[in-house]
Amino acid sequence: MDKEIRKVLAFVKACEALKNEHRAARTSKGKKESIAEHSWRLTVLVMLFQKEYSQELNLEKMLAMSLIHDLGEALQGDIPAPKKQFLPNADQYEDRDFKEMVSLLPNSSQTALLKLWEEYNGQESKEAQLVKALDRIESALQHNEGVNPKDFDYDFALQYGLKECSINPSTMALRSLIAAETKEIIMKNSRPKRWFPVKYIINTPIYRLQSVQIALRLGLSVTSLFSFIN
Repeated sequence: MDKEIRKVLAFVKACEALKNEHRAARTSKGKKESIAEHSWRLTVLVMLFQKEYSQELNLEKMLAMSLIHDLGEALQGDIPAPKKQFLPNADQYEDRDFKEMVSLLPNSSQTALLKLWEEYNGQESKEAQLVKALDRIESALQHNEGVNPKDFDYDFALQYGLKECSINPSTMALRSLIAAETKEIIMKNSRPKRWFPVKYIINTPIYRLQSVQIALRLGLSVTSLFSFIN
């Protein structure tokens, strides 16, 4: 028993890496999102939306899938979706890393997690399909909320996960709401910003008149004031 507990503890310690490994997504304060943070909010989504999809689904199984779906990324980190499409072996590497992580566990736990992992990747059960759809939804939501770099590809984000979310009207409706928010962000970013150079503003007649009045009240030299402005 003591040996098995030590193995479980070793696995849990290895999972700590998920707190340090970052995804491409940013939070609303501009911080890079960790893999652990993404998995946590995916689990929240699964807990809340499971009944919207079907009351017959195994909630315990889906919560477990949510927690371990990115477990392999503890070793090599996350590969952003836009880049992953150009890396045909990425899934193989993640599968290898997942198996390396669970090898720390006792045999019975290894078997259980490997079975769960294969079911998730196989996408044949309704539970696996819903977790995958909500995984895409959580990512799309975070992209809308985050303080993203100027070159962030919102057009890619707009299309992300549409196929996976088409499994059910509820997931499609949720994805559509998030897509509408993404479109608003795209529109906002495409609007030209109105701005006036400071030199233009301070050289307008009204600004100069006000500056002279303020200078006289303060006993300042008007000549030195305008030499500073110019």
